[in-house]
Amino acid sequence: CVSKHSGQYRWPLGHVAPTHIDAHMRSVQIRHERAERQWRDAVSKLGAGASSRKKENVKMRTQEFERMLGFVEDAGKSIIAAPLFGYE
Repeated sequence: CVSKHSGQYRWPLGHVAPTHIDAHMRSVQIRHERAERQWRDAVSKLGAGASSRKKENVKMRTQEFERMLGFVEDAGKSIIAAPLFGYE
């Protein structure tokens, strides 16, 4: 939209003189690319953190499973040994 009296182009966030449009467009493009790069970096950092947390969770689950397996094995031994000692 062109302003009628000022000779400037009206943008949503202000006015830009016709002689400054090229520089303004480059500046906008640079800011846009910088913002995209920041978002990509943030997403990759969050993704890396999630994968390390996932590895920790898998490790904790494995340890818990091994602990429970030990309980099951001990319970199985006591059930097998029970008839030998008259615990029925």
